[in-house]
Amino acid sequence: MKRISVDSNLPRVAYSIFVFVLVGCVGYVLVGPATGVGAQKFDSKIVVNPTERLATSTFPTSTTLPLAIPDNVPAGTSASIPVSGLTDQVRGVALNVTYDQPAGGGGHTWVGDLNVVLTEPGGNFHTIHSRTGSSTGTGAGDSSDAQGPYTFTDGTANDWWATAVSTIGGTIAPGSYRTHANGSATPTDMNPVFQGPALADTRSIFERKSNSSKKSGPIDRTDNLGNGTWTLAVSDNAGGDTGRIAALSLTITTLAPTSALADIRGGVRSSTGGPIGNAYVTILNTETNDTYTVRTGPLGLFRFEGLPVGNFYTMWVEHGRYTFDQPVQQFTLDGDVGDAVFIAN
Repeated sequence: MKRISVDSNLPRVAYSIFVFVLVGCVGYVLVGPATGVGAQKFDSKIVVNPTERLATSTFPTSTTLPLAIPDNVPAGTSASIPVSGLTDQVRGVALNVTYDQPAGGGGHTWVGDLNVVLTEPGGNFHTIHSRTGSSTGTGAGDSSDAQGPYTFTDGTANDWWATAVSTIGGTIAPGSYRTHANGSATPTDMNPVFQGPALADTRSIFERKSNSSKKSGPIDRTDNLGNGTWTLAVSDNAGGDTGRIAALSLTITTLAPTSALADIRGGVRSSTGGPIGNAYVTILNTETNDTYTVRTGPLGLFRFEGLPVGNFYTMWVEHGRYTFDQPVQQFTLDGDVGDAVFIAN
């Protein structure tokens, strides 16, 4: 590990006693990323809340395709999408689907016949599109064909209903679209249905993973991880038009696995070894651009807790009255550091 420089003139025994005496009597302040330094009276630490990173996984259907959609059969048909291996909460869902014709040459005719509903393993469900173009939810609806490929997601402004209505008699263009409820031209939000109640917990990923927070609320809920069998139900609700599901998959966004974390402890000292208070120590994770600042108290000590290891950091010190031999230090964090020292001229 590339260590942060330590002042060789600072007596190790004295320094150890100094730190030992400090334990139990040192106050601390928690501050957020980038801005804000607490006006604490004592030496300080900061608990870092690492940037939450997202990961996406796509799961294909296990149902044999193409799957015929029975004409004018409200009970319809369904396809299964098995999901496994997710280790954190669902943050977003996108449904990827393509329709075709048994004889080839297009998609499902008259999209206004279709009712398409996605259900997750826990039973929560959301309408993808239903009787598109019919304001009553039971009328003839829009006559456009649905082919694709289509991705239904909250992450777009494209309006499925409006696009279908403007394409009457043609084929709805491939692309990403918002979902719609039965009989409604207003786009709907899919993600809140499948995220589950645990996301009301506003703690950082670090606080949830470490269980260090004393805030109330669920910790590491497993009832909305998304693992299990998802189901897409599709029905045709009027006669004379046919089609099939030709391709189907589900893309789920979750929090990426949290990297290992480490702490940095250190002090700011004068040239004679005395503590320097009111020094501002800042650390920058150059890979995420997260910046944290803490101010030392009378004992001159500082601490950063919960920094992701394996990242490259720049750390520097500032003070209105002192300059420093090495005001800036750069290093890759491989583990805990207990001897980070800045020495004033």
